[in-house]
Amino acid sequence: MTNEFTELLDASQSLIGQIEDTKEAIESELGHLMHAAAEIDSAITELSSEADYLHREIAAIRAVSPHDHDPVALATVEAINNLLALLSEAKNYLEAGQPLAALGTLQLFDNHAEDLRSAIRLTLMAQRRQK
Repeated sequence: MTNEFTELLDASQSLIGQIEDTKEAIESELGHLMHAAAEIDSAITELSSEADYLHREIAAIRAVSPHDHDPVALATVEAINNLLALLSEAKNYLEAGQPLAALGTLQLFDNHAEDLRSAIRLTLMAQRRQK
């Protein structure tokens, strides 16, 4: 019976040793997992910060020139700029006593006015779609 008791004691000590080894291995792996989770959290925080920065930059660019991001508004601004330049040119020709040059410029003005009318129609269509 002492021999069986000794074997049982040895087996239980061996089992306790295996349990302790397993516990240490699990604690070590949990430490690695916690470290990896902390690195992931840090990377997510950094990525979120970069995304916020990018969003602010995009918003700032759009706020500075919102028409640059709307092709219809951009075309309208371009048409208006062309008309203003042509009117100024025609005025200069008239003041310089060159009525034929002014007439030619005003003919160009009429062509560019069609562009503005088209841009107005596109703006109206875009407004209707938004409703």
